[in-house]
Amino acid sequence: MLRVPDSCAVAMDACLDGVRLLHACGVRHLAQLAVRYRRCPFVPEELWAGQVTRAVRLLGPLVL
Repeated sequence: MLRVPDSCAVAMDACLDGVRLLHACGVRHLAQLAVRYRRCPFVPEELWAGQVTRAVRLLGPLVL
């Protein structure tokens, strides 16, 4: 198991926002996954958009 930064990772627990937990079938596969995710840029606006979406979903349907 390994944690890598990922701006599209938004969890129900806000403490885990911006972090992806990688699982793999072996050390070699885990290393390959880590390289792939570390090459992706971290975009703060993407994380913010995911957090806003989560907040809106938690509010539930609006009743007029």
